[in-house]
Amino acid sequence: MQEIEILKGIVGDGTVAETHASAVLITSEYVYKIKKPVNFGFLDYTQMKQRRAFSILEMELNSRYCDGIYIGVLKLAKRSERYELLPLESSIPATEYVLQMKRIPDDQFLSNIINDGDMTDAEMQWIGTQIGEKLALAERSAEIVEEMNSYEAISFNARENFQQIKAAAPDLVNDQLHYIERVTEQFLVNEKDLFERRYNEGFVKDGHGDLRLEHVFIKDDKLGIIDCIEFNKRFRTNDVVAEAAFLSMELDYFNKIDLSDSFLKGFFKVYPDKDSYKVLNYYRCYRAVTRAKIAIFTMLGFDKADPMYTHKANEYRRMIDMATAYAMAMVETKPLAFCGMIATGKSVNAALFTQKFPAVYVNSDIVRKEIAGIPITQNAVAPFEEGIYTLEMNARVYAQLGKIAADNSKIGRLTIVDAAFRKKEDRDSFIEQSGITPTYIYFTALDDVIIARLKAREAQNIVTDGRLLHFENVKKTSQFEQDHCIDTTKNDGDNIEEIVQLLTK
Repeated sequence: MQEIEILKGIVGDGTVAETHASAVLITSEYVYKIKKPVNFGFLDYTQMKQRRAFSILEMELNSRYCDGIYIGVLKLAKRSERYELLPLESSIPATEYVLQMKRIPDDQFLSNIINDGDMTDAEMQWIGTQIGEKLALAERSAEIVEEMNSYEAISFNARENFQQIKAAAPDLVNDQLHYIERVTEQFLVNEKDLFERRYNEGFVKDGHGDLRLEHVFIKDDKLGIIDCIEFNKRFRTNDVVAEAAFLSMELDYFNKIDLSDSFLKGFFKVYPDKDSYKVLNYYRCYRAVTRAKIAIFTMLGFDKADPMYTHKANEYRRMIDMATAYAMAMVETKPLAFCGMIATGKSVNAALFTQKFPAVYVNSDIVRKEIAGIPITQNAVAPFEEGIYTLEMNARVYAQLGKIAADNSKIGRLTIVDAAFRKKEDRDSFIEQSGITPTYIYFTALDDVIIARLKAREAQNIVTDGRLLHFENVKKTSQFEQDHCIDTTKNDGDNIEEIVQLLTK
């Protein structure tokens, strides 16, 4: 961007960062932001007077969430054949407008703190509570835009995402996107009263709109937030849960699910009402689809041979996977029980599923050994239903699995339970503790395949203690229940694709 090069000549060299809507020059002490003359429909910076007005508004709005960071809006102007940065009040015509900010050290941004691994669950809960309290102080929205009430704006935002994705990248539209759209539409229609009630009760605020990890910083034990949406009031005016949902979704994107859940636990200390929990996955889904849309808009600004094009295409697919998981848990957060005979591939597929989707993986073998007080890698192979595999121990294990699933469901987190669930008593123990009947994904394979896998286990140091000596007894005494059946003689990746198709049909 030419203006950035001109800025370098005035303030000195620095690091340049660009988004679809702006370019930023980062020097050792200050940050200079210039808006691009672009129009995406929801954002229009094409005229210079718009860029001036939105730069001023950005400074005013962001000052609500951080002190002393936003300095002011300056004119980039040419005088006597030289470019200068001048006060906004100067009579010299501007060639562009520049928002000046103090530079926040990189190590103070939450995104970098997370990447460095310097964040505990307790600290993440503190952040959730701090953000919840800041949003509680935000001004209640008296209106969204003149033409729309709150529910209309919420519905319009969601539907607009799907329309714009289909128009911009029809080749990336797939069954998952159609599923997400269908579930979203059903929730909007069925829960209209819920959305209207939350607006009437003051949960809809003139808030932030883009609560990302890179926009949150911690300095001197105080939390600040920068870079709120100024260009579209409809996007900035949100239910407080929609704000928290964005940051939670961001943490999920970076596979920080434990920190995401800790953040939400802190946030819900400020908003403990049942309705706030109920709308969480709707808004996480909405936020993921929005990010998918932005990834497409950014992607289309690059040539297909450019690595950034591929990067953004992959980001789109990742966001759609995440939105799929949130859609699965939007109405009811039901655990998925990956169940079946020993050596049918439950654990492999459960691990693959949680790599693809933001879900918690819980393994019965690990829980069993934790209850028994032995290392999870310790060999505890014993005769059938003896040792740590007695019926009494089974009841304790499945009750604990149920408790974990119930805790996760409270904050809308999908749980993948890797356990046999081979008897009614096991299922009853789980359901009694969790209060939820899971969806049973039953894994199967030919006996010869299972036996070959069990023989291969003899030389392996693995968590599970299921061995060939147990095969016949397990087969004779098991009474499985299934909602869907997966034959694991196929490629593991194909298994995951089949599970997704079954769950989203």
